[in-house]
Amino acid sequence: MPPEKHNDNREVTQPNQSESAETGAKPNRLCIGCRRHGLRSELVRLVCRDATAPQIVVDNRKTAPGRGAWLHQSQSCFELAVRRRAFARALRVQNADWSNVKSYFMQNLQNEKINEREYKEMAAR
Repeated sequence: MPPEKHNDNREVTQPNQSESAETGAKPNRLCIGCRRHGLRSELVRLVCRDATAPQIVVDNRKTAPGRGAWLHQSQSCFELAVRRRAFARALRVQNADWSNVKSYFMQNLQNEKINEREYKEMAAR
């Protein structure tokens, strides 16, 4: 069967199957702390709940509706995000309560140690 043609003789291209399925690519996300890319499975998703009284919460299932931000599961990335004021900027909210995120990182993650030079490099970006 010959390929379909537009009225002006251009061939109609059929949409390909997802290239990620063909190549085995995995979803990449950008960490708001260190600004490095990581796999979706390695990052924590944060969302803003309730627009009238904005509250930033951890989305454990990574499926909550709304704008999301991603953060590595490390104390250093959390501290960089706080210092850079990245939560409000990434989620596009002002004066949001992010105490839930803070308690999540303080309770659930071990305080990782990274060398001083690497920390300064991440902060300088």
